[in-house]
Amino acid sequence: LHRPTKGTQEGGSIGAVTQFEMQVLDMLGLLKIDFLGLSTLTVMERACELIRQRQGVVLDIHTIPLDDTATFDLLGRGDVLGVFQVEGAGMRRHLMEMKPSTLAHVTAMVALYRPGPMEFIPAYIRRMHGQEAVHYRHPGLQPILEETYGITVYQEQIMYTAMNLAGYTAAEADNLRKSVAKKKAEALHQERDKFVRGAVGQGVPQGTADAIFDDWEAFARYGFPKGHAADYAVICVETAYLKAHFPAEYMTALMSVFCDDTDKVALYIADSRRAGFDVLGPDVNASRLDFSIEDRAPAKPAIRYGLAAIKNVGAAAVESILQARQAEGPFGSVAELARRVDLRHVGKRALESLVRVGALDSLGERTAILEVVDRMMAVSAAYFRARDVGQLTLFGGATGVAEHLELSPTSGTVARREQLTWEKELLGAYVSDHPLTPYMPELRELVSHYSAELREAEQGTAVTVAGEVSRIRAFQTRTGREMAFITLEDLQGLFDIVVFTRTWQKV
Repeated sequence: LHRPTKGTQEGGSIGAVTQFEMQVLDMLGLLKIDFLGLSTLTVMERACELIRQRQGVVLDIHTIPLDDTATFDLLGRGDVLGVFQVEGAGMRRHLMEMKPSTLAHVTAMVALYRPGPMEFIPAYIRRMHGQEAVHYRHPGLQPILEETYGITVYQEQIMYTAMNLAGYTAAEADNLRKSVAKKKAEALHQERDKFVRGAVGQGVPQGTADAIFDDWEAFARYGFPKGHAADYAVICVETAYLKAHFPAEYMTALMSVFCDDTDKVALYIADSRRAGFDVLGPDVNASRLDFSIEDRAPAKPAIRYGLAAIKNVGAAAVESILQARQAEGPFGSVAELARRVDLRHVGKRALESLVRVGALDSLGERTAILEVVDRMMAVSAAYFRARDVGQLTLFGGATGVAEHLELSPTSGTVARREQLTWEKELLGAYVSDHPLTPYMPELRELVSHYSAELREAEQGTAVTVAGEVSRIRAFQTRTGREMAFITLEDLQGLFDIVVFTRTWQKV
């Protein structure tokens, strides 16, 4: 055993890491298990808690239905952003062709959507919709392969075939499964002889038995355990259920859990807006630590940015602000904020970041507040030092703070473009607006693909894109000629463009 030197497990005990390879563990007869800690489970837990708080509906991973029509409708129309395991463009396209209606369909798609078995997806979908006949090499295969329309998709189907057609015990069938899955040449050769003998002994023609084993050898490239695929499919269907029935809660939970992945958050914001939910910027008088939901009847609820999602603003700083707001209600001015929140716990950098993203817009203009940030820090520190030693009367209570903190009426406003730049820099996404918004009426007439749709475009397709240049990297070829890599940004995200020499000289 190797004892790790970095970090300790819960309780401070020293952990142990095995240095045996998995094949050695197998040989020793030890059981190897992989545990996956999925952030999706955290998303589901948070969404279910929001649903309980807002709607009084109690759901968890064991009670979310797996046979709900609206869930499969959502998967079939490709509304899968944020849905576990299926949000990629290729999977989305296949689900829209498949139009799944049961958990079994999703389980098969999870197993088939990998290099190798992907070639069987069109046949599976055609057979599922009755557009292609289903054939079985032997009548005994029908009960085993019926749910996958005659296509061997799972390793367990190999095991059942060996047991039913060739008289294998369960343990022998598992050894056969391992030989096929691991592609061990010598073991496979021995298993072929054993399987064919056993099948012929049970009345299966030798040619049919050989053909079944040939299929398995081809299948070895992609055999997948059904238990694994089913677990993934269950989580997929459950997350799709939450998105179909409780979209505000589900999208809020997604943004909270992935708040550090700004590219994902930008996509989830666009998806939420497409579904009719406004996404509001951070606000010291309305935001919580994480993303939250604000009801605005009769309109749809809005999703409010969490203060912890702002760069440079840590959880401790946010807690100081939230505790003060909880104790005495919303803040009425920057003077009140300085008196009620110990800004030493917030820090100047965090305070400036809060101002720049508009979290203090309800208290004054951003330029005016930025001018007094240093005074806010000094006054707040003096106030809390005095309070700590019981000398608050020397400052005349709150009035002393107010006298030191008056915003200049002549500071002016921040240019719209600069506000958006601050949002992008500190939140990772444009929230209040987008630089391209004024040009969208013209661009809609010209653009064939937005950034999120480019992944789905077939290779070799001519596309028209539009965006703002956010990065340029000039590059010299081996022959000494200049070309460039350019990053463009549109309403849905970023994409890169290669500008070759001749074009680069022109533009």
